[in-house]
Amino acid sequence: MNPLRKKSWSPYVVGAAIGVLSWFAFASAERPIGITTALKNTAVLTE
Repeated sequence: MNPLRKKSWSPYVVGAAIGVLSWFAFASAERPIGITTALKNTAVLTE
């Protein structure tokens, strides 16, 4: 049976997978990820 087609997943497994995926995304990005950086840069331009 394919585990990706299970009707419901354990929230602990899904949470751990999201955590590992976010670590990989932040580690592999060359620039900061997120909306707050854009807001900060816009605020600096308006000063």
